[in-house]
Amino acid sequence: MTPLWQVDVDLFREIHVGLRRAWLDPVMVVASDTGLGYLQFAGLAVAWLRGRQAAWAPWLLAGMAVLAAFLVERDPLASLAAVLVVALLGSLPPSWAARTILAAATAGLLRLAVEPLVDRQRPSVYFFAHPLEEVYGKSSFPSGHVTTTVSILVAVALLAYYERDGGGRPARGHLLVLALWAALVGLSRVYVGVHYPLDVVGGALFGATVATLAVFLSNRAARPE
Repeated sequence: MTPLWQVDVDLFREIHVGLRRAWLDPVMVVASDTGLGYLQFAGLAVAWLRGRQAAWAPWLLAGMAVLAAFLVERDPLASLAAVLVVALLGSLPPSWAARTILAAATAGLLRLAVEPLVDRQRPSVYFFAHPLEEVYGKSSFPSGHVTTTVSILVAVALLAYYERDGGGRPARGHLLVLALWAALVGLSRVYVGVHYPLDVVGGALFGATVATLAVFLSNRAARPE
């Protein structure tokens, strides 16, 4: 085992085993579920619909996301995660939603192409692991939850920068919350026992890189000649 691998395993054990508390388990499960791509898409779609369709359309989509989370994950904690994601992302400026969706979707899809190339076994199989999710197989690197979450954070940060003289000012208050959310999603993926710390770091770097390129290219395409 290489030194880097050993450090990764040791850090995984410290977080997954050393930090485990009965009261903290449901908190981390909810945090982990907020990294689900389809919930994030729903939250951004709610933001996009605000002011574009009938007033009830965003509420209907939000309700469908909460119900879908319960039916798909079979856990009421997932519905709570859906509520949090919709509240956090659904209040973003509607004009930003489409480009943020583009960034997150691109990062998520490209991550699926990278995953089989790395072919890294999930840490769920260790004898000391007691994962809170039934996730196994060779799909550990990079973390998909972290990839899409960080891509959203970076896309919103860049849009706030580019539009700082326009509609970006109200949304800057989201940045700190989004950053804390991204950090919590990353920590939770290790805590629940399905990712190594390096999977989280890799997902964060991957998501940030793809989001930066996506926002840059979308801004260039929208810029008048």
